[in-house]
Order: sequence, then structure tokens, then C-alpha cells
Amino acid sequence: MDLVGMMVHEKYKLTLAQSRPRRNFNPRKTRRYGRITFDPDYLVRYSPKWKYARLYNFPFPGAHWQPRMRTLVVSVDGGSRGNNRLDPKSRAAWGVYFGPDCPRNACGMLDRAVPQTSSRAELEAVRNALGIVQGMKKAGELDGWREVILKVDSDYVARSLSEWIWSWEQNGYVTRKGTPVEHGDLIREIHATINSMEEEMAVRFWRVGREWNREADALVNHALDDGADSGYEDSP
Repeated sequence: MDLVGMMVHEKYKLTLAQSRPRRNFNPRKTRRYGRITFDPDYLVRYSPKWKYARLYNFPFPGAHWQPRMRTLVVSVDGGSRGNNRLDPKSRAAWGVYFGPDCPRNACGMLDRAVPQTSSRAELEAVRNALGIVQGMKKAGELDGWREVILKVDSDYVARSLSEWIWSWEQNGYVTRKGTPVEHGDLIREIHATINSMEEEMAVRFWRVGREWNREADALVNHALDDGADSGYEDSP
């Protein structure tokens, strides 16, 4: 490829990247979340009245600390006990947390037919969270809402669905090494769901430390502790 061709190619790549929706959320990159960014537990406040959590910020210089309008925050997590590749008895579970004692909180075991790994469970949590949000929107509870922020402690999940997904999609869900993308079936499904939701509501991933995702992790452990006897159904 000559110099002109390379310049055209790079310009095309830049234009393509700019046209993609922004799916990552990082409050540390803007002062509206505090001159020294507050901890996630301080930025997110649960409303018992509406039964969902919202993000708080300073919308403009000199403004009071207030909720970011029309933004929903949901915590998701997944986990596995045992080594799926060595122990056939390994089980994995997912958890979705909206707030304390919220009836929308959910958790469940992974279907035995899929890999019982933490990464698979975390993706299942994302899928289930989006399904619940879609149900809320269909019921008219989120009319006019602009975005949902999924709080995750998995760098793999956050980057898979906000960064790597574009090259995977372009390459037919094959990695640069020529191997199939791990959990590509589920990632493809989630990506399609997000694409459809982005027509009316942005979907963003907020990567936090595990200490800021304790409630979703507790739901995962609850499902794993109770297992099939608890009444939780396997994910489809």
C-alpha cells in the first residue's frame, strides 16, 4: 500500500471509530463527578420510591450535587466455584443488583451446558440486566431515559463490549490469533441487544474495583450457596 493509500485507510479507520457509540463510562475524566472523583458508592444513590439507583454529579460549575437526569445504574457480577476445565462439578452463577431490597434484584445459576467460568457468568449477568431494563422500558417505566450504566468489576467484560467488540464483529468473531472469540455466541447476542437499545438509550460500562461491587457479588454467592434447592432457575 502506497503512502496515499495508507493515509486514506487511516482516515477511514478514524471516521469509523468516531461513528461508533461510546460504551465506556469513566467518571474520573470529568469534573462533574467531583474535583477529586468520589468513590462509586458516593456517586450512586438508590431511590426507594422508584426502586432504582441514579448517578449523582455537578451538572455545571457552581451547581449543587444532584442526580444526573434520566440515567439508571445497575450493578452486575458473576462467579464460579471450581475449575471448569478440570472439575466437572464446577458451577457458576450471576447476580444483578438494582438496590437494597429491590424486587428487581436477580440471580441464578448458569445452564450446565455452557462453560462454568467466571467470565461466562459475568456476561450472563449483563444479558440478564439488559433484559430487566428492556422489560422496564416496555412497561413504560423508563420513557425518555437516556442511558443505563452497568457497573462491573470485570475488565474483560467491560472491554469486550465497549472496545474489542468492533474488531471482533468485523472479523467474524475471530481473534487476531485466528481463534474463535471465547463466549462469542453470548457476546454476539449481547451486542445485538445493545445495538437495538441504543436507538433510544445509551448503554455504558463502568469498570470499578471489586470492593465497589459487593452487593452484586453477594447475589452471586447467594445463588451458589443455595444452588438448585433455592428455586433459582438456570439461565437459558
